[in-house]
Amino acid sequence: MLRAFSTFYIIVEIILIIFVLKFQGLEIYAAEVLISGILGLALIFKFGILTFFDEMRSFSTKSIFRELGIAMGGAFLFLPGILSEIIGATFIIVSLFLKKHTQPNFTQNFGQNAENKGTFDESEIIDVEIIEERK
Repeated sequence: MLRAFSTFYIIVEIILIIFVLKFQGLEIYAAEVLISGILGLALIFKFGILTFFDEMRSFSTKSIFRELGIAMGGAFLFLPGILSEIIGATFIIVSLFLKKHTQPNFTQNFGQNAENKGTFDESEIIDVEIIEERK
């Protein structure tokens, strides 16, 4: 199954590369591969890997998929080829759509605060007044 899919992917990729080279030229294709590779690396490191571990602390399923989607999209952009860039752009667009339509997850902190409500001891408050002396 995987061999059939990879063969199909390689055939479609070669056809798309030949199509782009025929109508756009080698310079445009080389520039496109270089720019998408740099953009892919930037997305992987800036938005994917670094923020993924921060999002794991809040453990919102949508936020984890959102960050993984940006990292996967960056990885596909880093690969040379037209089809891989289409797949990478699709991952990024879906991830940004999820980012736009999700709210922050405050349920964990709310649950912790609700449990501690009523157990607050007012003797723990320290009231301080600062008086400045004039010389």
